[in-house]
Amino acid sequence: MGASTLITLFLLTRVFAVDFDWEREQLTEDEALTNKAYCFGSANAAPTEECRSIPGDGDWPCVEDWSAFNKTLGGVLLKPRPLASVCYTGEDYNEQKCAQLKQSWARMNLQPNKYHVSMGIRKQLYTNIAAKFYLHPRRLASLAVNFARNHNIRLVIKNSGHDFNGKSIGGNSLSIWTQSLKGMTYEAEYTSPMGEYTGRAIKYSAGTQAYEGSALMSQKNMSMIVAGGSTVGIAGGFLQGGGHSSFTSYYGLAADNVLAMTAVIADGRIVEMHNGLNEDLFWAFRGGGGVFVGTFGIVTSVVVKAFPKTPVVTGNIRFSTKPDRGSNNSISTETFWAGMKAYWTQATSICDAGGLGYSFIYPEGSPQGLTFTVRISLPNKSLAQYRTFIQPLLSDLNTLGVKIPDPTLKRSINFYTQ
Repeated sequence: MGASTLITLFLLTRVFAVDFDWEREQLTEDEALTNKAYCFGSANAAPTEECRSIPGDGDWPCVEDWSAFNKTLGGVLLKPRPLASVCYTGEDYNEQKCAQLKQSWARMNLQPNKYHVSMGIRKQLYTNIAAKFYLHPRRLASLAVNFARNHNIRLVIKNSGHDFNGKSIGGNSLSIWTQSLKGMTYEAEYTSPMGEYTGRAIKYSAGTQAYEGSALMSQKNMSMIVAGGSTVGIAGGFLQGGGHSSFTSYYGLAADNVLAMTAVIADGRIVEMHNGLNEDLFWAFRGGGGVFVGTFGIVTSVVVKAFPKTPVVTGNIRFSTKPDRGSNNSISTETFWAGMKAYWTQATSICDAGGLGYSFIYPEGSPQGLTFTVRISLPNKSLAQYRTFIQPLLSDLNTLGVKIPDPTLKRSINFYTQ
């Protein structure tokens, strides 16, 4: 299927009753031809060299090229500095700002809301990002993709930047920051483009974060798949890498519940995807490329299934070879691993019950210092049903000498509102 056909189909197909205002804006073929830096890609183009350009290479854009690019974008191109540069000797040093940064460093909402070079990436990095990004986001995204491809520049995409593998950062790159691209709409009776699904659905844009999805759950008296971390973006790497949540065993991964997507792909064009249109891309964007590969484009909006309001009961279990502060309650290393075996033996039953066990093992200062924590979530259960379910695990642990008090339980209608 040719690129021009894809665009024609995109314009003719309507997958949601309400489109976002900015979805009517896009880079046209005529506009792209005004400058070779902005030309769309071709399926017949020869493969480019594997290595990307870096400053100092002959094909790296000069200052005038960057300035012209910024003007075309409407002045949204930034050249950010490392967030912690205010704490190091140099022109950015600021004692007061450094003190404030140190106090806020561990807060989840600090770094996703800042445009900066992540620590460890000390090279030159340009970012196509500003508050004005939401005005013409798809046009700007197409321009950025084309500019990067035509200049052989590394391209990275970031919403909130929650990525253990670092795919949302990159030295000597053009980075597209999507966080200001906000928008969510809900339909109680939605029919998918091919008619295979009818029911509740939500459409949200690239910059949507988990806490915004949580707020919509409360407003519309329904449930949806969002990340456990409140500032995690739910349209980017979370969704495209699978997307686990407290509903994973109950409703499936986030990727399992996608009904349609719109994205700017590598040739710079806007493509719509669902089960009857661009099925190969639709498969790829929902985890087909693997967690470590990256993404196949820039998702601008996505339509997903929603569900009836589904309460979740959660409780925490913890045990350690180190005593708690002010307590002598500790266990041996052998007992610790026996406790771990008891948990792992019960883990499949958690999934079979539609639940999720989110667990960690922490080192505590020495090879013998170990702490285990797990948050067990069970959807659509009462507090009494949860206690009955968890009792066999607590009994096994206590028999082994791992003394666990009855967990304090919380029953919530979404992940952030009790």
